[in-house]
Amino acid sequence: MTPTGAPAAVGSLAEGFAASVRALPGRVAVRDGLRSLTYRQLDARAEAMAAALRAHRPGPRRPVGVLLERSADMVAAALAVLRTGAPCIPLDPATPRDRLEPLLQAARPSVVITAGEPATRLPGGPAVLRTDADLPPGPDAGFRPGPYPGFPSGPPADHRPGPDAVPPPGPDAVPGRDTPAYTLFPPGAAGRARPVQLSHGSVLELFAGAGIRHGFGSEDVWALSHSVALDAFVREMWGALLYGGCAVVVPRRTAEDPRALLALLRNERVTVLHQSPAALRRLLAEDARTGGRRLPLRCVVLDGGHPRDGDLAPWRAAYGEAAPRLVTLDDAAAQAPGSAPFALLGTEDRERLTAAGGIEDAYPVGDVQARLFLRSAYRAATDPVCDLFIFRLRAAYDHDALTRAVARAVARHDILRTSFRFAGRTEPLQLLHRTATAPVSVRDLRGLCPGDRAAEVAAQAERERTAPFDRSAPPLMRCAAYLLDDGEFLFSVGFHEALLDGWSEQVLITEILADFWALRGGRGKPAAEPPAHRPADTVARERRARNDPRTAAFWSHELAGLQPTLLPWPAAGPAGTGEEPAGLCVVDLPPGESEALDEVARAHGATLDQVLLAVHARVLTALTGRDEVVLGVETDGRDAGGGAGRPVGVQLNVVPHRLRTRGRGWGELIRAVQDKERALEGFRCFPYAALGRLAGVREPTDITVACTRSRGFEELVAATELHLLDAKTRVRTGAALRVEFVQDPFTRLLTLELEADERRADDERLEAVAELYTEAIATLATEGTGA
Repeated sequence: MTPTGAPAAVGSLAEGFAASVRALPGRVAVRDGLRSLTYRQLDARAEAMAAALRAHRPGPRRPVGVLLERSADMVAAALAVLRTGAPCIPLDPATPRDRLEPLLQAARPSVVITAGEPATRLPGGPAVLRTDADLPPGPDAGFRPGPYPGFPSGPPADHRPGPDAVPPPGPDAVPGRDTPAYTLFPPGAAGRARPVQLSHGSVLELFAGAGIRHGFGSEDVWALSHSVALDAFVREMWGALLYGGCAVVVPRRTAEDPRALLALLRNERVTVLHQSPAALRRLLAEDARTGGRRLPLRCVVLDGGHPRDGDLAPWRAAYGEAAPRLVTLDDAAAQAPGSAPFALLGTEDRERLTAAGGIEDAYPVGDVQARLFLRSAYRAATDPVCDLFIFRLRAAYDHDALTRAVARAVARHDILRTSFRFAGRTEPLQLLHRTATAPVSVRDLRGLCPGDRAAEVAAQAERERTAPFDRSAPPLMRCAAYLLDDGEFLFSVGFHEALLDGWSEQVLITEILADFWALRGGRGKPAAEPPAHRPADTVARERRARNDPRTAAFWSHELAGLQPTLLPWPAAGPAGTGEEPAGLCVVDLPPGESEALDEVARAHGATLDQVLLAVHARVLTALTGRDEVVLGVETDGRDAGGGAGRPVGVQLNVVPHRLRTRGRGWGELIRAVQDKERALEGFRCFPYAALGRLAGVREPTDITVACTRSRGFEELVAATELHLLDAKTRVRTGAALRVEFVQDPFTRLLTLELEADERRADDERLEAVAELYTEAIATLATEGTGA
């Protein structure tokens, strides 16, 4: 165990348990009303089962079922399965036979570990390993009477104490963080229900930092009160075993009876209990009614919401400030010290960093940020991961005003005061600094002829784009001004691509230029308030979505049997370590077609974006030859109308829209897009990188699509007398093909922009793809209103 009480940095759950065995071999690991097993004894029992499993040769990718009554053996069996590298399928012994059979048909386990009465209800098919017949008796640390409903009061008649000796380990597949650990079929699921899959990493990540946040440790006693088929049971079991605590197996009848459960909590000295709000209300009511002795609970882990305020009144009255604390494992925003949603830093670390380095907060990087940083690691030593914008402005240059405008933006937005730390932690951290400085460099080009000016700007822009960022020193932003004459200048701003998404870049640039205009000539303007929400909140929301079993179950069902939609041309050569070449094709749509698409949207009660996604779906069908396609729709994850409360940062995600196009006219296809958007509402925050693992594919699609309009620049021009004469951007995408429909903020005309990896699509192919889009748009503009 680490000194903080958090699980050691390990690559799998089996390694996490092994660390607890090494640290606390004689500590009681599990009690089930009949017996208590120390960590050493539980390890021995799990290894005996693992040895028997190896004899069945299930294979590391074939799942193994566990169908046992609630007991210490049930915990040992799950450990045994994970130790062999196979996924574990916990099966609730209360499941009727007529529902158990379709579950097994869907899961197709190679072996089922079982015993006693549940074994009699197994249908034919998978091999069976009986713990009461095929294994030596387990170790015994002494039987204790079980005073709780559902447990017998003494040892089984055929029990014989077993030795502590551990059988020699056999060869196992070594599981990693991405290896599936559990396949869960919640109670009520039947044959065609989609299971919930949990990887080793997802369970470990759930508890990352939890020891610091909630004080979990080896002195805790966890109640295993849920059905073994629920993710809540996984949390209970590993909450105990990863921290060297004790897991108390709760009989089903006891878990369902508040009075009996209260007795168990007191007698077993349970300190951590996992409950739904409804179950907690029943327990609180029974505790208030009976007025028993004080519960030893210090922490109640909530699942599926929060109790009503009035529900907690009895505990507050009885316990005062010592009342059990209510926490969640995947939504720590309300429980973390200060305002951080993930208190990965202990108090001493936090104070040390605050004093020495001016750090205000710390939290993990988001999923998209992590992928962008990983992508940059495969490039050359210099890091050309820079989004660069250059604006030509007709206005007198005022250096003091521009410097003040940039400084205000840095002070207002957390992400501009954020550095990134990759060493010394199990995952990268974002460190929020109290202050940061962003100088504005100036180059005077007024003495050069127009041609030399253009060449100098181009050369300097290339240097800006390819110069590496110091990720330990915020802001990861560079600003420059180029003086062209007394009434005209260029404003250049570059961001590390892991800093901001497209919406944020537009908002931030608009804000800086609007403040510049207002502050010219030493004039004053009140600084805007910081956004109500923070980038840290985005990370918290992403983690909640990723750890939510309901969201995972939705996407498992949505992507079941998926055939990825991929650009049909393989790479012409191997990927290099430098910047990958990108091809660009830009097509301005005729004014009549842009107006016609607006009319199509009105005729079908749709948005322009939904009409354009229908066009994209039709082109993907032509491009791939498939009647079902996956649209990789870029979304910024923000609620519409968030206004000033919306933080700048990276909130980009790709949401797969799976659509069937066969036999659908334009009107039907537009309605299908609308229906799909409604179906996906509430599930858009699940990280795209994790969706491929759920679907069993590398990624659902390597073609992304975005519909954008630059309202911010339109508002800038309307609110100031600043003349925006020209704008150039250089933004890289990681997709094989990125399709963007851009609506001009002034003319409201549409432009189609295609960017592709040139190793996959050269200029000729990219132009052919553009022609598919223009043909589809022309057809829709002609036929769409009546389709």
